[in-house]
Order: sequence, then structure tokens, then C-alpha cells
Amino acid sequence: MKSIVNIFKSFFGNLNQNSVEGVKLEKGEKIELKIPEAILGNGIWRISEWYVENGDNISPGKVLCKIESENEESNFESFLEGKINYRNTSKNRLDKDSIIAEIVG
Repeated sequence: MKSIVNIFKSFFGNLNQNSVEGVKLEKGEKIELKIPEAILGNGIWRISEWYVENGDNISPGKVLCKIESENEESNFESFLEGKINYRNTSKNRLDKDSIIAEIVG
């Protein structure tokens, strides 16, 4: 099983590409995590399993959930430090506007 954290890192130039370092959110700051469009081109993806609950504190490198397509599965890791405010519990297909989770500082 591979991780897609490196795909997210490619969108955030301030992250160290050789380690799982992330971003600590300021108090009250919110970020919605969405599946990168680069992944969506590789099939139909769904969230198959969650490893965190709403209200859980997370740190960079924490595996939030498992996503899978017909041919692949991947861990969805956080690159943020904060708290899970929302997690998508739908078993429906993920698209570019699907919010996987919302993290708050």
C-alpha cells in the first residue's frame, strides 16, 4: 500500500520532501483536505476505512483513512497538525470537490 502524502507535498513547496514534516495550523484556522486531481485520473476512488474520529488530535504523518479504487489502495496521511473537525463518511465516489476531512487549529 502506498501513501499519497508526497502528492500533497508537491503542492506545498515549504514542506521538506525527504520527511513527513507538516504545517501547524493557527488556532481557529481550518483547512479542507481534498483528494488531488492527479489521483482522480487513476480510477474511481472511495474512502474504505477511517483510522481517526471527529475531535481527534492529529500530527503530520498520521494516517487518517484508507482510500481505494478498483485496482489500488492508498493510505491518506495528514501533513497538518490540528484536530479533526469533519470527516467524510460517505461511501460514494470521490471527485475533485469531495472533502475528505476538515482540520482545525
